[in-house]
Amino acid sequence: LPSLFLSCCSTTSDMKSFIINSVLLVALCVLIGHVSGDSALNYQWSVNGVYTDRDQISHDASGQEKRALAVITLQPVSVSLLPGRTTFFEQKWNEKVRRRELWNIIQDQTSTDNRVKIDVYNFTNSVSPDFDVNAAVAALTPADLHADPSCTATFTELPEGSFTGSKIDCRDSANGVHPAFNGLATCNTIILNIPISASETTTTIPYTFTRDGSRFAVQDVPDGYQFPC
Repeated sequence: LPSLFLSCCSTTSDMKSFIINSVLLVALCVLIGHVSGDSALNYQWSVNGVYTDRDQISHDASGQEKRALAVITLQPVSVSLLPGRTTFFEQKWNEKVRRRELWNIIQDQTSTDNRVKIDVYNFTNSVSPDFDVNAAVAALTPADLHADPSCTATFTELPEGSFTGSKIDCRDSANGVHPAFNGLATCNTIILNIPISASETTTTIPYTFTRDGSRFAVQDVPDGYQFPC
């Protein structure tokens, strides 16, 4: 067994990645169980807020692969042009805006495992730091909304407000294949594996994003609805 472990982890970075992914696998096994309610609404509530990897950076060892200072914002917004629920997504890498998108979140009625499907609309029409998302959303017209049906996201709800899944990204590709961002979101944390072919990759070790502050308000919540966390 030790020789097998060492063969999988020939470097310190490989070993750390192996340990982290093993912990994730164990966590998923523990989390699997019964969930109830509206998975699209639960997703918009759970995966909601401003997240950073500052805490992870502060614990990086000297000489470790350089990690980017990253900030992810997920803010529920009201978009009358789209069905279901919509969340504004913004990604900053070393204080530079890399992505702004609208995520249209719909519960997959064909699945039996509390799955949500997300259609991704490119929204990077401005990288200005004083970008007003609510004003931009209010000014949208049908001609402004463009989504590639091959570049969507799918997440499955687990107990206690956790979700696991992946998002296909059309902005990058390797050998004609778009990379997939795989991750696990809990009530306060997002653990994200960034593929090597993604333009923002700076380390092979998964990023851990922790919510900084409170969640944003969620619209159209039924009276008496109980969120999972």
